[in-house]
Amino acid sequence: MDYSTYRLSFPDGTYYIGSTQNTYDRFQVHKSKCKSKTHGNHKLQTAWTTFGNPDLQILNSYSTREEAFEAEQEILNEFYGTEECLNLSSSSKPFWKAEEHKARMSAILKGKPKSAELIS
Repeated sequence: MDYSTYRLSFPDGTYYIGSTQNTYDRFQVHKSKCKSKTHGNHKLQTAWTTFGNPDLQILNSYSTREEAFEAEQEILNEFYGTEECLNLSSSSKPFWKAEEHKARMSAILKGKPKSAELIS
């Protein structure tokens, strides 16, 4: 099965970069979450709420997930942190697996008591 890197482009020049095994299904997930105002990426959510559906561009196709991750990472290495890039992480890994997210969550959770089910 093919994997691809994709770009969601908005009229103001902002964009989101991603990779997936099924671009159409992934776009529908973004669309559904943005429509219900529950998308985890607040920058993408704001752009979608402001402009509506973005243009979906498939940038390239790959044979493996790893190749797609590598291609996405190359793009993020160049554009993450610019005003136009809406990605919240500099990593092509799923956001909740990225080291910067893990570190941020660890800092938030330090000192909080653990619930009984987590202790046992």
